[in-house]
Amino acid sequence: MTREKHPLIKKGDLWLDPDTRNPFTGTSITMLDGTNVVSDWIPVENRRVNGVWETFYPDSSPKTCVAFLNEVLHDDFERFFENDRLRWNGSYTNGERCGTWTVEGETETHPTCR
Repeated sequence: MTREKHPLIKKGDLWLDPDTRNPFTGTSITMLDGTNVVSDWIPVENRRVNGVWETFYPDSSPKTCVAFLNEVLHDDFERFFENDRLRWNGSYTNGERCGTWTVEGETETHPTCR
């Protein structure tokens, strides 16, 4: 199921359809008001964010690309400036920053996670 135009509602650990208030499974797509431009693309599985959550600037360029596993940050994370220049880049394992991160051109090293 794909839900368009209206953002989902977060209640506790559930993502709900704003019209029915029922738990949601599928892809939620939010459009910028009055346009055909996608602002958010959220994969929800078993009522939890599971997969790559993407957000976009009004010109459709990427803003964030964040991977989740059962609603926990897991795998690649990227955030961009409006000019498509990479701002943050790194990886999470079970919600913890791991390995090498680039933050606005500077490198940070985090412990390797299990």
